[in-house]
Amino acid sequence: MKRNLAKRRLRAVFLEIQSSLCEGVYVFVAKEKMNHMSYDVLKKGIVWSMKKLNCVKE
Repeated sequence: MKRNLAKRRLRAVFLEIQSSLCEGVYVFVAKEKMNHMSYDVLKKGIVWSMKKLNCVKE
């Protein structure tokens, strides 16, 4: 159940930021450690990573 929670949270973050991402295929891996992060910290980390990978539209 913990992995399912992590997957649901990843999906929620992606749905929230997908309009600002470049077209493409994105693969996220749900780790149990994500369950110990707040939603805001998780989202901030994913947005930061997408910017570093140049996946954010300008």
